[in-house]
Amino acid sequence: MKGASSITTLFLDVGGVLLTNAWDHLSRGRAAARFKLEWADLEERHHLTFDRLWHRFVDSCKRRND
Repeated sequence: MKGASSITTLFLDVGGVLLTNAWDHLSRGRAAARFKLEWADLEERHHLTFDRLWHRFVDSCKRRND
């Protein structure tokens, strides 16, 4: 095909999560209440994981743009 573009990126919606906040504080709060989890513990674990992954993502984006 003349002038056709090649595909460089493929986005997959894994479990209906893309373009949603999927696991915001309200969702975590409902899950904590439903499963009788300690809210403070759940929040601490969430931030230990999420914050680390988010900062790595932002850093990798910055490196690609430098």
